[in-house]
Amino acid sequence: MSKEFDLIAEQWIPVLPINEMVPVRVGIRDALLHAHEFGSIAADTPLETVASYRLLLAILQVAEDTKDDSWRNHWAHGKFAPASAVYDYLDRWENRFRLFDREHPFYQIGRLTRSWNLSAV
Repeated sequence: MSKEFDLIAEQWIPVLPINEMVPVRVGIRDALLHAHEFGSIAADTPLETVASYRLLLAILQVAEDTKDDSWRNHWAHGKFAPASAVYDYLDRWENRFRLFDREHPFYQIGRLTRSWNLSAV
């Protein structure tokens, strides 16, 4: 039995708070809702850093889903999106952000079975 790892709540994204030298870890929800308090993502490698930014940006784009320039208003107030949009999206899709979920593991195929012959490779 594997423990579920909830990417929304678990503290796994290393961020560097503004005017701080030591990174702290936050979950997806806190990374998005408190982004204005962080100077950057502080992952161990550039690849991890850019992957984290891309994931957070993708979530923001779907959560806000604006077809106009309303994002500029949020940006002017130091936010990426209204908290309600972030909460609504993450609450709606919460079951899809579990890393080790049996049915829908995050960014993976659940119950994948081997159907190819590796000895032929």
